[in-house]
Amino acid sequence: MRVLLGIDTMRAWQGAANLLVRLFPEGFDAELVHCIESVLPDSSFPAFSQDHPLTFIYQEHRRQGEEAIEEATTFLTQHGVQCKKTICEGNSSRVITEIAEKEDCDLIAIRSSIKSQSEALFFGSTAKALVLSAKLPLLIVKNDHADSGAVNAILSTDHSPYMNSCIDRMQQMSGISFGNLTVFTTNETRNETMSFLLKDLPDIADLAPKWIKEKLEETNQEIAKKLSSVTSNASVLVSQENIRTALPNAIKETQSELLVMGSQGHNFFERLMLGSQSMHQVLHEKTSVLLLKADKI
Repeated sequence: MRVLLGIDTMRAWQGAANLLVRLFPEGFDAELVHCIESVLPDSSFPAFSQDHPLTFIYQEHRRQGEEAIEEATTFLTQHGVQCKKTICEGNSSRVITEIAEKEDCDLIAIRSSIKSQSEALFFGSTAKALVLSAKLPLLIVKNDHADSGAVNAILSTDHSPYMNSCIDRMQQMSGISFGNLTVFTTNETRNETMSFLLKDLPDIADLAPKWIKEKLEETNQEIAKKLSSVTSNASVLVSQENIRTALPNAIKETQSELLVMGSQGHNFFERLMLGSQSMHQVLHEKTSVLLLKADKI
């Protein structure tokens, strides 16, 4: 298992590193990457003389990056992780993607901040760019996680073929392990809507919501059994609330610190308005996210 971990100079990487050593208790190989971004409006890195002010600025950025990577290496080595270190220049999301593919990584892990709707729409974000462009699964960490104990997580599924493929890919992550893992889905069809759709079959209209919930629970149980290789304690949960209400409630109810979900990519208008559920969770909610990706179905 090879993980690319983005390293910053403000120790925000620590929360991601803490979560990684708990998700992969048997260890993993780490590609530690610190990216120095241009301070120029055109994002370029032109050649400067040795006494130019920008030369000193970039030298200081590199020095701080080297210190941060050494600190991360010391921490991860203590947890049995083999580390490779890279400091480079360029756009963070592009550099991370290129290195992850070149080094044959299985997962990209970064720390991210929570943004308002307007900030997410108008300002750049490494996490946002990676969600839209990276082909690898992403661990996007929001919190200062502890560095010990099993990780309780909630897996949100819509039972689509793509999500099933994402789950298969997660199981292929060598050594990944959860504490309590809850398989969660929503049925947002309101009783009033079902009654209207089946108004000519009143007996069925009364039974339909219960029948749908039972079928969703059965499907979730099948997924939970399939996940026995990554957790010894899988449970299921079905909600009839809107997913943006239901997910935070389910996370709180199950005391989960990690949300596992899939991302199927975005068309132009989704990229413009950031309307997908996965993007919403990554940018606006407080819970850390393991965003699974798979080949198109």
